[in-house]
Amino acid sequence: MIKPDYTTSHVNLISSIISYCGGKPYHTGLKAFEDFATKSGKASKKWKNIVLMLFDGMGMDALSHFLELGSFLRSNLVGQISSVFPPTTTAATTTLESGLTPAEHGWLGWTLYIPQLDKNIALFPNVIQDSKIQAADFNVAKRFMPYKSVYDIISQGGEYRAYSVSPYGSVETHTKKQYYTEIERLCGEAGKKYIYAYQEYPDNMMHLMGTYAHTVEATVKSINRNVRKLCRKLADNEGTRNTLVIVTADHGHTPIKNLILEDFPEIHDMLLRPATIEPRACNFFVKPECLEAFPEAFNALFKEDFHLFSREEILKEGLFGNLGSERIHPTFEDSSLGDFLAVATGDKALVNSHKSNRFRSHHAGATEKEMRVPFIAIDINAMPR
Repeated sequence: MIKPDYTTSHVNLISSIISYCGGKPYHTGLKAFEDFATKSGKASKKWKNIVLMLFDGMGMDALSHFLELGSFLRSNLVGQISSVFPPTTTAATTTLESGLTPAEHGWLGWTLYIPQLDKNIALFPNVIQDSKIQAADFNVAKRFMPYKSVYDIISQGGEYRAYSVSPYGSVETHTKKQYYTEIERLCGEAGKKYIYAYQEYPDNMMHLMGTYAHTVEATVKSINRNVRKLCRKLADNEGTRNTLVIVTADHGHTPIKNLILEDFPEIHDMLLRPATIEPRACNFFVKPECLEAFPEAFNALFKEDFHLFSREEILKEGLFGNLGSERIHPTFEDSSLGDFLAVATGDKALVNSHKSNRFRSHHAGATEKEMRVPFIAIDINAMPR
């Protein structure tokens, strides 16, 4: 079982960026970032632009599997860092956009139980779990789990302006060409800037086609070429040369086999409601009369592929980044955590019913493939011209 390391993780990377840009972070920084800035001579005389490019699902396993050692991305790899727990888009990207751990921002995974509505809600699409029905006429997660954004924290520092480039960002992009064009354009504008740029590839392909599909390989190689091309353009323009480009991922991926909980009535019948969070970090609200019997029944079926934590063990372990924090979000302990959490250590995923999405490849478990993500840093000033 690979646990998150909250000294060398997403939260530490974004904390370093916040601090570098003149804001006040909640957590300690990432030593690898600070060492790179010092080595580049940019610890005090700063980069004009900090660009953080996140490619969904492109963890260390995908990089090493699809790219040669001499490829542009791998040759600029500074080191590996840890995802947060669970290693999934909802938790990790919210950490990068808030500067908080999952226990602090509360966005633990794809679905959560929301007691104010007494429903399980898929947070990003704002729909009822396993349906296309809108959960409410407002954004449920933003109303009940609001946070101060990194963009506001940095902009209020007064030294850098902050932007997000994505289909959902302050700078909306809906094609790959737009994505790279907007990053280049922003870098050329006057003033110091932090630019967070999210792209949904290769995660969406991995889910549907498999971790190591040919289409995924082509996509990762295309990302390598396009990032190299962008960096070359930035280096050739004096107005954009003073830029740091960071490339990372929110999580990795692993091939999985789906198990359907309703096919196991000895477990399914003990639940108060369908399981939440993620299929590989599966949260159970158990009927009061079944609390003692549940662990034995679960482990009899799934012990080889899941580690079952009680609520008390989760709080003690600090998997969500909760140990010692004064900023734990009220929903984390009060409503989201449930009674037990099954963390995948093998190749299985638990979905609620035959109506649930069943993917070929997934994430959110505690394996090296899912937890390890790259910290790639390119000082554009240092590129040969």
